[in-house]
Amino acid sequence: MLKLADCLSLIVAVLVSVSTAEALTDREKLEKLLKQHGVGVTSESTFDALIRASKAVCICHEPPLFGRAGVLTQDEISNDVVIFCTVPSFGKGGDSAGFSNCDAYAVIAK
Repeated sequence: MLKLADCLSLIVAVLVSVSTAEALTDREKLEKLLKQHGVGVTSESTFDALIRASKAVCICHEPPLFGRAGVLTQDEISNDVVIFCTVPSFGKGGDSAGFSNCDAYAVIAK
């Protein structure tokens, strides 16, 4: 049978591990919220992976990408989270040949 001190130590250890696992930094909270709202991460290796991670569609409002459709993505610049409209360029076969980011955009609502 466990002694009272052992039981209390076990309870404290469980509580500490649960609270530590759920303790997110403010940045992690923001990144989680962005992910919940369909904002992808530009570190995805391909546009296919990016489009699966991002569910928010945008239209670029700056040259030379004006009027082109893309997806909302987040990136890190100077330790800050920045949101872009990431616009793909396509090759002759229809596959993505790369992508560019624009800062001025409109989000298309669902």
